[in-house]
Amino acid sequence: MLKTLTNKFSPEVIFTVTLPGQGLGNIEALAECSNLMVLNLSKNGIENIAPLKNLVRLRIVDLSENCIPNVDALGNCAELVNLNLEGNLIKGVEQLRGLKGC
Repeated sequence: MLKTLTNKFSPEVIFTVTLPGQGLGNIEALAECSNLMVLNLSKNGIENIAPLKNLVRLRIVDLSENCIPNVDALGNCAELVNLNLEGNLIKGVEQLRGLKGC
């Protein structure tokens, strides 16, 4: 949307997004931030993290205090070194198996 409005903005230049406690539920716009490395979306209402699937440069991710049932979308994040999932709907190791590629 910013790119459309300004005709100057490019999501490829975003490396960090910090939006804790903003009541976010939809994060589809982040799918275009292909160089994103640091992401803090803690304390929102996020259920679906599929838009993060192709963000392979993610290194630090805080998705704590959301409604996320599994993390399969983060399976391609080979550079991931810090992941906070505290306070989500993840009930056990089965929901974390998608991370074995990290």
